[in-house]
Amino acid sequence: MYLGIDIGTQSVKTLLYDPEQLSVVDVQSSPLQLNSGHDGAREQRAQWWLEVLHDCMSRIDPVLRAAVRAIAVSGQQHGFVTLAQDGRVLAPVKLWCSTATMAECAEIAARGGGHENCITLAGNPILPGYTASKILWLKKQQATGVKRLWGTANLFGHQRYMNGAATNPDFAVVTHAAAQVKAALCPLLT
Repeated sequence: MYLGIDIGTQSVKTLLYDPEQLSVVDVQSSPLQLNSGHDGAREQRAQWWLEVLHDCMSRIDPVLRAAVRAIAVSGQQHGFVTLAQDGRVLAPVKLWCSTATMAECAEIAARGGGHENCITLAGNPILPGYTASKILWLKKQQATGVKRLWGTANLFGHQRYMNGAATNPDFAVVTHAAAQVKAALCPLLT
């Protein structure tokens, strides 16, 4: 059996595929809460993802769960999950759809020589859906946040993060993130 997990903005979905029968044998979905602020903030708690994933997994027959041999995970590419060195999540997850960091985008773009120059330098404009403005926002909003920040988990995003994943290039951060994913998922499969 192969298990597919999608951690989306609105829900977590699981799909169990039997490669011998060439068929989908189970599909589950559980909704996620979304906190919306008047400032354009769109946030979730990382713990909610695990709780809702556990709910989906608990509805899959234990015999089928025990037969899982591979897991594929996808989800929110630009969700900003701040982690302390001990793995604690430091703040609510700022989602890709949050626009609360427009001022930080403008500040970063100005520092980079303007909108067009940022595109020339980085290949992208500085937009609120991306992570850079969220890091600056954290620095401004939570005085100790950046001092305690060890890594930013991006478990479901870019190709270069496929085997574990953190936006921090330090291998220890990647290993830690992968271990957390494994620790969270393994109990759900038994």
